[in-house]
Amino acid sequence: MLWVTARLADGSVHAGALHSKDPRSGNLLLLKPSEQAADDCCVVPIFLMRDAILDVQYHGKHESASHSTDARLEPMNKLRGALHEAPNVQASLHRRQAICELLHRQRVPYQLLSSTPPAASPTDSSGISDVGDDAAAQLTILGCLRAWPPFVGDSCQCENELVLGRYLHLLSQVDAILAGVP
Repeated sequence: MLWVTARLADGSVHAGALHSKDPRSGNLLLLKPSEQAADDCCVVPIFLMRDAILDVQYHGKHESASHSTDARLEPMNKLRGALHEAPNVQASLHRRQAICELLHRQRVPYQLLSSTPPAASPTDSSGISDVGDDAAAQLTILGCLRAWPPFVGDSCQCENELVLGRYLHLLSQVDAILAGVP
């Protein structure tokens, strides 16, 4: 870790080991040795907002641009931007339909929950909401697994490892079906 001294707009000066720097906001997290502890094992975290920082001085060996935190996180920022691009709604609906068909064939209980409040959802005369065209509808499988669009391995949550493992296996079956592999 790099030792830094930051001067703030209120005139205060904070020194500590630079633990992390947020590449988007520029906020800093410093670890300052505790003045109350007799030994050197305790640190106090100090969070500094970018807007309050006037100047930052780096002491010791400063990381080169290729090894800096910002340079290492840049590929993640590009990936994060790609994840927030417009999703393919039709592909997600088609994938959800294939998952529901496979669950129905295997007699696994599931529920398709709308993302809109019940009052805003179109309902038929029986009062059951129609979520067939709701691109943001979520699946609840066996009452414990939640899955949401785009219905891939990292868009689900379940505390039960057995159910999660079976769902991930089901996703691989869906991938094979959608790819046209028998």
